[in-house]
Amino acid sequence: MVNPSSISLVIHCACGQKYGCKVAPRHDGKMNGSIACPACKRDGTDEANRQLAATLSVPVKISCACGQPYAFEIIPQNGRMPATVTCPACKRDGTAESNRQLAEILRLPVPVKIFCACGQKYAFEIVPRDGRMPASIACPVCQRDGTAEANDIIAKSFEPQAAPPQSVSVLLNTVQASVAPHLVDALKNAVVQELASQRRELLAAQQTATAELTELARRLEAVQTPLLERLNAYENRVQELEKELGEQSKENRELLKMKINMLREQIETERGANRLNFN
Repeated sequence: MVNPSSISLVIHCACGQKYGCKVAPRHDGKMNGSIACPACKRDGTDEANRQLAATLSVPVKISCACGQPYAFEIIPQNGRMPATVTCPACKRDGTAESNRQLAEILRLPVPVKIFCACGQKYAFEIVPRDGRMPASIACPVCQRDGTAEANDIIAKSFEPQAAPPQSVSVLLNTVQASVAPHLVDALKNAVVQELASQRRELLAAQQTATAELTELARRLEAVQTPLLERLNAYENRVQELEKELGEQSKENRELLKMKINMLREQIETERGANRLNFN
């Protein structure tokens, strides 16, 4: 029997170079890495995989209960079928029978653990013959026969292993794919309605803010208009007095200058008061 942990290969490269190597194949019977010719560096991984497949392939022949015989070659994974197999005629599952044959061909030991009725536990490993115990077995304490129970354990070990549980992401994707279309439409409608409601609220807030700014501008204008009118009147009066100043005598000029200065002080006072009000 070939030892799958160490297999010798001989590769004949296209350049004429012949080279050998020992490999430990993966569980699927393929190279655990790449290999290249030492002379021309040509990749030899495909040739190595072909040789591994020829070395590790195990012939399996099954006679189905329906009477249909079928045969195939398989590269075992961990001593078992890498996938389920069914009868081509009646579609009956033949995986358990295939695993039984692989165990016998590869002489793989099957672990057996028995709990006797007397309370004693005992375990052993056995290479089955025709899928059963090659000899009888008994409890080491009470000598109760445990062959039938051992045969049941051996038979169950050849059954297809249950698929691992689905991950959370796979389950979520499955649930999403199975959701009824009308539920999806209802969810879309709810989202659209929520977005429309939020848009209405934003528009209302924008209109309120615009109205408040308009009212504030009106009030500022109402406050500023009388002030501007008074300032314009003061400036006009100053211009009139300056014109009179040029036409009056020296004594009158001094009096007009005092009036002009008083008006200018009044203007500055008005402007200063206006700044304080706005601040």
